[in-house]
This record gives sequence, structure tokens and C-alpha cells, in this order.
Amino acid sequence: MAYSPFPAAPSAEARLFVSRLLARMGVEVSYFIGVFGTATYAMGADAFAISGMMLVGNLFIVVGTALAGPVVDRVGPRRCLMGSLGLTACIFAAYALVDDSMGLLVAFLACWSLFIGFTNTGFATYPPYLVGEEGLKRCNGLMSVATYGAIVAGPVLGAAVCSVWSVKAVFPLAALFFAAAVAVTGANPERRRPDAAPAGEGPAEGGRGRYLLEGFRATFTSRTLALLFLLGFFGYFSFGAFDSLESIFYRDVLAVPVEFLGWLTAAVGLGCVCGSVAMMWLSRERLTVRACALMLCLVGVGSVVYVGTGLWQVAAVGQFLCGLGFGMLGPTRDMLVQEMSPLDVCGRVVSVMQLGLQLAGVVPLFFAPFLAEAFGVQPVLVCAAVVAGSVGAGFYLVVPRVLGRGARPGK
Repeated sequence: MAYSPFPAAPSAEARLFVSRLLARMGVEVSYFIGVFGTATYAMGADAFAISGMMLVGNLFIVVGTALAGPVVDRVGPRRCLMGSLGLTACIFAAYALVDDSMGLLVAFLACWSLFIGFTNTGFATYPPYLVGEEGLKRCNGLMSVATYGAIVAGPVLGAAVCSVWSVKAVFPLAALFFAAAVAVTGANPERRRPDAAPAGEGPAEGGRGRYLLEGFRATFTSRTLALLFLLGFFGYFSFGAFDSLESIFYRDVLAVPVEFLGWLTAAVGLGCVCGSVAMMWLSRERLTVRACALMLCLVGVGSVVYVGTGLWQVAAVGQFLCGLGFGMLGPTRDMLVQEMSPLDVCGRVVSVMQLGLQLAGVVPLFFAPFLAEAFGVQPVLVCAAVVAGSVGAGFYLVVPRVLGRGARPGK
């Protein structure tokens, strides 16, 4: 019988798949279309306003992520997720009842972003609490399929709702998805727990600062984890420019209506699903840090195709290629991080990794609008895409020198 990476019966992995799918559907029906579609199309926001919103959102995600790692290590990912997803559902339901204004939209984005930090860390830490090391590849692959499946379905659903009713209608819909994710997560308790911390190493005895810094120590004393952090930081650095300029690229370069923010995002989601499934079929021996660098190269190539012309048809092809790379890169990186992290500090290590990605996206927000004003939106995005691909190529050459010719994970 041929091997299938998908579980044959309902299980903890299946419940994790469903909860991740529901939570991500809530994000995808509302984030790009609801938040930034409202700001760009309904409020006429320019690159500086969008960058300001992105900066607020990213900074609050950073704060949430920094707080989430210790919380996960103390209470487990299930309770962390139930709290963050439940509060997210509440703020979405509340925002659906108020009138639009830029101030309220930014305040809503800040609150949501804080909870995103907890949600992302909780999901990224969940697999080793459910399965042993031999099951991490499949579990991360399944969760990635759920994430990127929502990137396909969510924007399409959001665009359809926006076309039939209004942009505002996506917010109560998202609240329902988040509430459903809480219910499924509540029915999926952890099956593995870390050993009790030795005396003097808890946050009360060792000090909270030491407890928080343990994640950094664990990350940077491992060559594999340190390389993964640096690959993520420098690879994602250029994507801060996309955050601040992408919706304007749709409006001013592609010249398409707001619904296309959803349609073309679905193309990257489809590529991500294909990439995640491909990752599950690859042998474990091929999933290395060097493979992650190659996957980032593909993301860079796809991004150049995406923003290289003014044709939405070509942009859709670029989105698919970009998604193919991301779909393989995300679960492979998460699997390697989980394998290299002791369970009692896994939440904090994941938090450090997430912080690297998020901080990398914050810095370009300070200068991308000025570059766009000087050179144009499209040239800045093309250069950002080239940078991402170049970082992947550079790490592909450097990794064997650091980890050895095989580029296999090691301490």
C-alpha cells in the first residue's frame, strides 16, 4: 500500500489541522481585504499611512510574541491558544459594530496583532506536545497545509463577501472562525509534557529576565538554530517593503479593484499548499538548513515574477511560485526548530525565531515609503524580491562551511 502523509482517522493531529485551518481562515478573510482594503480603498491611505499601520501591527506582534514564549512553556500551547483566539473573536465582533475611522482601525489592528503573537507561537509549538520526533515532519506538514489552504480559501471567501455585501461584513465572519477554532483547540489536550524544571530555574526562582533570555541562549548556542534564525531574519528583511507597498501596487500598478487583493492572495495560497504537500513527501534526509536556503531562493524568484510587470495574470503566476517556496520553507524550518529544542524551552525558542522574522519586517517600514516616493512602488518591490533571493543563494553557499558538507542539523 502506498504511504500517505495524511492521518487515516480522527486524531490529535487532525484536530490540530482543523483548529489551524479555522484560525487561519479568520485571518485570511479579513486581514488583507478587511483591514488594508478598508485603509487603501475606503480611506484613500497612501504609502506612509499603510507603513504606519504595518509598523504598529508588527510592533504589537513582536510584543505578543516575546510574551507568548514563556507563557507557552508555563501553561502549554492549548491554553495559550484558547485565550488568544477567544480574545481575538471578541475584538472582531466588537469592531463589526462600530463605524469606520482610521483611529479605530489602527487601535483594532494593534489589539489583534498582540494576540497574533500568542497565536502564532502557540501553533508553532504545538506539534512536539502531540507527537514524538518521528511524527514532527507529518504534523508540521499538515499544519502548513491547513495554514496555506486557508490562504487559498480565505481571501476568495472574503472577496466574495466583500462583493455581495461590504468590506465590513468580513469582520463578523472572521469572529465566527476564531470562535470555532477555540472549540476545536479545547478538545485537543497535549499528550506530552516537558520534565519539571530543576530547582532554581523557574521564573520565580531564577528571575523572569533569566527565564525570558533562556530562549536566546538555547537558540544561539546551537549552530543549526542560529543559522535558521539568521536565514529567517535576513531573508524576510526585504518583505517589510511588501507589507507597506503591496496594496498600493495593486491599486496603482496592476490597476485592479479591491477584490483582487483576495483573488491573487489565493494564488500564493495554492502554491503554498502544493509546497507543503511536497515537503511531506520528501525524505527527512533532504530537509536540511541548506534546503531551507534553496527554498528561499525560489521565494525570491517568484517574488520577482510577481511584481516585475503590470499584468495581474503574470502576478498570479509569481504568487504561485512564491507560495511554492514558502509552503516548503515554513514547515521545514519549524520541524528543524522543534527537533533541536528541548520541550521545556521550545516555546521560548520558537518565540525567538518568530521575533527574528517580525523584527526583520519592521525595519524596512521606516524607509520603504521614502524609496517608493523617490523611485516608484514597483522598482522598490522588485529590488526587495531580488534581495530575498540573493540571501537564499548566499546561505546555500555558506551553510556547508558552518555545519559541514552534509549540512545536516547539529549542535
